[in-house]
Amino acid sequence: MSAFDFFAPRASHSWKFTNPGDTHTGTITEVSDARQATEYGSNELAYWDKERTRPKMQVAVTLDTTERDPQDANDTGKRTLWVVEDGRSGSILSAIRQAVHQAGAGAIDIGGQLTVTFSGFDPNSKNPANPRKIYTAAYQAPAPAGGMFTNQAPAQPVAQPAAAPAPAAPAPAPAAPAQPVAAPAAPAPVPAVPDAVRQAVTALIATGQADEQIAATLAGTGLPVTAETVATIRATAA
Repeated sequence: MSAFDFFAPRASHSWKFTNPGDTHTGTITEVSDARQATEYGSNELAYWDKERTRPKMQVAVTLDTTERDPQDANDTGKRTLWVVEDGRSGSILSAIRQAVHQAGAGAIDIGGQLTVTFSGFDPNSKNPANPRKIYTAAYQAPAPAGGMFTNQAPAQPVAQPAAAPAPAAPAPAPAAPAQPVAAPAAPAPVPAVPDAVRQAVTALIATGQADEQIAATLAGTGLPVTAETVATIRATAA
């Protein structure tokens, strides 16, 4: 993407986190280059310090989601997540970095699934009237190349050697003693819960929501999960 494309209007809405527990999930389609942020409500460039020596940088992450704005007939579900270069614990950037590490990935990638949750406010915020928001995140890396739905040609079957003539049947052996009845097969293990689902559920459990409420919240973000699964994750986390 060129620098001109970056500043072009985007046909997408931004993710908003208004209330604790707000959660959004999407599949990453684009990550922009870093650019300097602007002050809220103006076009003035933003800095971390009063001396204006440390520019506040940010990137735009574009995601495909199941979200739709009923007031926008042209809403395609694309959403933009603005990630500010803020390394403090609980920031969106720190939450994503932790989620990527837990997923065993090096960085977010196109095709990866990202979930971000506004989990609460910083109790030690310097401005209690406008406390800093705390976020958690979950990340699921895309399938590796060469997996399902690739253009790889199927493996050709290996020719089997011709069967040798069967030897003469030996004399019948004495009857073997009766074998004990085999024990019934163990039940199949319960399928593992994907890391993205487990991390999103754990983040919402921390907000104090009930199992049914958590299941309903995640169902609206594209992460189908039942209240029973939430209860199981809650029990294992206790």
